[in-house]
Amino acid sequence: MRAAPVAGAALSLLLTPDRSVLALLLALFCGFFLHIGASGLLPESHRAYPRPSTTIATLLGAGFLYVVTMLVR
Repeated sequence: MRAAPVAGAALSLLLTPDRSVLALLLALFCGFFLHIGASGLLPESHRAYPRPSTTIATLLGAGFLYVVTMLVR
C-alpha cells in the first residue's frame, strides 16, 4: 500500500488527460467531497458542538467559498 502514492505520481507523468476530461474529473471529485461534507461531516460537527458559533462558522465558510468562486470566474 505504500507504493500506491508513488505509482500514482509516476502514472501522472505518463498520462496527460484532455482538458475536458480533466474538468469533468475535477467536477466529479468536488461534488463527491461536497456531498461527504454536507451529508456526514457537517451534521456531525453540529451534533458534537451545538453552539451558535458552529453555525456562524459554517455560514462564513459557505460565504467564503461563494466569494472565491465568483472571483475565479
